[in-house]
Amino acid sequence: MKRITNIRPSALWILLVLATWSRAGTAAPAAAPRATAAGPAVATVGTLRVPRADYEHAAAVALDEYQRTRGTQPSDELRLLIRRQALEQLIRAKLLELEARRGAVPVSEAEIEAEFRTHPFFNENGRFDASRFEKVKQANSAQYRATLAAIRADIANRKLARQVAAQVAPDPAKLQAEVERGLTRATLDLLALRLSEFDGTVPEPRESDVLDYYRAHLHDFERPSRAELSIIQIGEASSERGRAVADSLIAALHGGVTFEGASAGYGGARTKILVAANDFPAYWRGDAAVSGAVFRRPSGSVLDAPVPGRDGWLVVRVDDVRPAGVAPLREASREIRRLLRENAQAHGSDRELKAMYDDRRGMLKTTAYKVRYAVLDPATITVGEPSAADLESYYRGHLADFSAYDAATAAIRTRPLAEVTTDVRARWTVEHRGDLTRGAAARLEAAWRAGRRDRALEAASRVRDMGPLPLGAPVDTGRAGAIVGDSLLARNGAPGTGVTALADGAILVFDIYQVLRDYVPTFEEYRASLVGRLAAKQAEDTEREAHALFDRDPARWATGRTLYFHEIQVPLLDPLEVPLTRSEVEHYHLSHIDRYSAPQQLRARHILVSPKDPGADADAAARRTAEDLLKRVRAGEDFEELARRYSDDAPTAPKGGDLGFFGRGAMLEEFERAAFALKVGETSGLVKTVAGYHIIKVIDELPMVAEPLMHVYPNVGYDAALEKSERLVRARADSLLRLAHTPAQMRAIAARLKYPVIDRVFNLSEFAHLPKEVQGYLRSLEQLPPNSLLPTARLLKGNAMQISWLDSTGASRTVAWEDVKDQVIEQLRTGAPRRALEAKRAELDSLFAAGWSVDSVATLWGGVEHVTGVTAGKGVVGLGGPVAIDSLVFGGARPPAIGDRVWSGWVVLDRGLARVRVVSRTPPGVDVVTARVDSRRRLITERGLQAYFGKLWTRYPVRILDPELSQVTLPPLPDDAR
Repeated sequence: MKRITNIRPSALWILLVLATWSRAGTAAPAAAPRATAAGPAVATVGTLRVPRADYEHAAAVALDEYQRTRGTQPSDELRLLIRRQALEQLIRAKLLELEARRGAVPVSEAEIEAEFRTHPFFNENGRFDASRFEKVKQANSAQYRATLAAIRADIANRKLARQVAAQVAPDPAKLQAEVERGLTRATLDLLALRLSEFDGTVPEPRESDVLDYYRAHLHDFERPSRAELSIIQIGEASSERGRAVADSLIAALHGGVTFEGASAGYGGARTKILVAANDFPAYWRGDAAVSGAVFRRPSGSVLDAPVPGRDGWLVVRVDDVRPAGVAPLREASREIRRLLRENAQAHGSDRELKAMYDDRRGMLKTTAYKVRYAVLDPATITVGEPSAADLESYYRGHLADFSAYDAATAAIRTRPLAEVTTDVRARWTVEHRGDLTRGAAARLEAAWRAGRRDRALEAASRVRDMGPLPLGAPVDTGRAGAIVGDSLLARNGAPGTGVTALADGAILVFDIYQVLRDYVPTFEEYRASLVGRLAAKQAEDTEREAHALFDRDPARWATGRTLYFHEIQVPLLDPLEVPLTRSEVEHYHLSHIDRYSAPQQLRARHILVSPKDPGADADAAARRTAEDLLKRVRAGEDFEELARRYSDDAPTAPKGGDLGFFGRGAMLEEFERAAFALKVGETSGLVKTVAGYHIIKVIDELPMVAEPLMHVYPNVGYDAALEKSERLVRARADSLLRLAHTPAQMRAIAARLKYPVIDRVFNLSEFAHLPKEVQGYLRSLEQLPPNSLLPTARLLKGNAMQISWLDSTGASRTVAWEDVKDQVIEQLRTGAPRRALEAKRAELDSLFAAGWSVDSVATLWGGVEHVTGVTAGKGVVGLGGPVAIDSLVFGGARPPAIGDRVWSGWVVLDRGLARVRVVSRTPPGVDVVTARVDSRRRLITERGLQAYFGKLWTRYPVRILDPELSQVTLPPLPDDAR
């Protein structure tokens, strides 16, 4: 088939409308002129012919219509398609004629006479000549009878065409409502509980806990004066032209131009920028006077002059000024909730561990040991300069090291001392340093063995006193501690001293100097053993709970019915062979702009406080230090200076904690989650990671930026071709399903097309673990009678269209606990977040029942969320739920479920729960609706006509006799009217 490579399917469909429908004023194809028997045919339809003359006339009219409406001549490829479409309309007319004959469409005598009355032969000067008509009628000639039959057939054809058009055309009122609904934009308020916020492994803080913490720690939430800004950047900071443009823009803003409208021409505005007196974004270059003026401006006002910036002139609007004081609860609540969750996670296991320790304490008596050890490192030993005698002595003692065989003289040549003095000095120093280290180690070991302490020698060594330690417990972290622990175990706790050489030349000296009988380890000493026991206990508890879940409804875990079915897969076209136009690529790029955009990046500073040692005490000390620093930051001290002085992150501390720009996935998960939740200028609370406690401040943001199409054209083109390939193969799969009505017929088609038939077996007990789309497919199969085709094909994304049929089903059977234990435990674990979410919902419902308003409860969750630009079929970003949101906000077969400014009950969404309030619904303009209705009406009608005439093609064989036209494939209809 001939491929057309540079015409969009939607454009071709529009041409079809322009070339055929617009003249008739109806969506149905008009009847073609009556064909004469004479002349060559361009196609045959059943027993009828499409004369070449009729076709050429219709093609010429269609081309004239295109030129008239477009004002330009079509390209050669487009001309060929228009001609092929004109032929399609004539073929449809012939199909209608045959179908009208078969169905015997009734035509009355009055209808025939009315048609005759319009004939030019019976009309002169616009007046019907009744006498002439009667004479012709009475004569009843062969020509009259032939004309009568032709008129009867034409009337029948037109009546059938109108009937078909009425059947396939959409209901005008419903279509109008659908289009208006799809183009309406809504603004919503939400109280949302996101499933991602719930873990289920630790108890969620109660709302009263959040309130109590806020009241008890008000001083922690003191904030300096802050302002929220919106900023438009223009030109380069050093450019006078940029300054002039910025001045003109400020004048326009003062004259009434909206800030949002003005920003559109400059890539949009940076919004929600939070600043404090000495805390502006890194790109701000305004002096102290300009920065101070921000806090004296009324909310909503624009600064009178542009502000110099790092990357250009800044036009600044002050959106809000917040005086110094305690942050309101809505700003602090999420931070409080996070802190309470972290505390519950950190201390929840401690409570259980301590309870286990108290229960076992009486059985923990053991023998323990006190140990000291020192590591003597040669690198720390100071060695003076060797004397000439030292060098001479070393040289004489190591002559072999400085001698070599001389082949020229066939003798051993020894290099003189003067030639190797530097090497001798270095060797002497290393050896002497080792001798001193070994001597010091021997003296220290002798002193400890004799029960004495050599303070001077210990001061020069790294001495650690450890214990009491049960036998087998780690003596200390690090290499030396492990060796001492191994030595203690090897000696079975026998007191005494020992000396061990380490790999790097250092020497380890240890002394097991005290044995303690009937020693009870402290909680921290026994903690490692308790952690293992607690993990085992928790696993037992989980299994017990899962077993109870199984016992409540064993049938839930039965194997379920077994489906035995077959499938064939209609492969996608190679995307590299799919015809595609640049306009299609451009449209795909705009429709999937997120996929081809540089991700959002933040620039932040942080202060890190790391625990100095392992253990809970060191962690608590680090937290106290971090809390003190956070108070100083919130009191207005310079963040950068505090980071330089106190941060434990060595690479960033000299830079004031500056981490530079980073995207998602670059930082530790807890750090990233906290940083990306902040606005520019905001400072976090304490954020705990494995590195310690962080205080984070976001100082700049690079929003997501769309890559220009020219930079990503190959990728976009491939993706667009793949999507188009899926549309084309879907149409092919649908045509196969229209041709085959039984599995046997589908097998025959598969054999002819060389598609393999794949045998499948599926047990419905695994149903719950599958994606929803696969679940729907299997449910559809399950409901089929045996030996039946699934009436619709299923897309295997990026691969093929799947056509399936059910062969038979097997009965379900019950199972034993041991057979499904792992499955039940896994479901119990994965369902923990959802159970925590439902528990929180119940708690909030109790607050509502006690008289709390939704707005009041929302303050405990960061305040009511304001979402703009919500459209039908999209749901809410981050929460999904298009079906539920559409029913509530936009309606469908029924009106919207809630009115404006009314809170809904809890709505179950894809990724959480929400209560929803409609702030406003903005209907589309009349012109937009009219254009979209017209486009949608024509598209829906043409889809119906294609389906109708597709069936007629199977009833009446169609042959296109023109070799060129027979090779032209009409493109598929677009998915939607645009």
